[in-house]
Amino acid sequence: DVCSSDLKNQQNMVIRRQKNNLGVMYYNGEGVPQDYRVALRWFSKAAGEGDVDAPFHLSEMYRLGKGVIKDYGLAYMYATIALLKGNINASQEREILSQFLTVPERKVAQDLAEHWLRKHENI
Repeated sequence: DVCSSDLKNQQNMVIRRQKNNLGVMYYNGEGVPQDYRVALRWFSKAAGEGDVDAPFHLSEMYRLGKGVIKDYGLAYMYATIALLKGNINASQEREILSQFLTVPERKVAQDLAEHWLRKHENI
């Protein structure tokens, strides 16, 4: 039934947003102790379930080395995912990251983003 399907999709979107919001809370230490590793887990869960903003946050974490080893390639990959998902800030993030990567490195990150999206396309 279409109505129950729409309701289920809305519920899933709310749950994804809540996971992303938990990531933001742990990343910033808002109402909880700041913990980048816990933030990483929440952002990863939300991104894997289709949240638009979580890949952007993951990109930032990898660009800055917050809770992870700094990795501009992974940061570019997640910024690309965020951009393709519709995050309006991801374009600027990719521009910043482009300064640190060669054209072939950006191509690899782009390919990884496309692979990631295909893997998660059933969201």
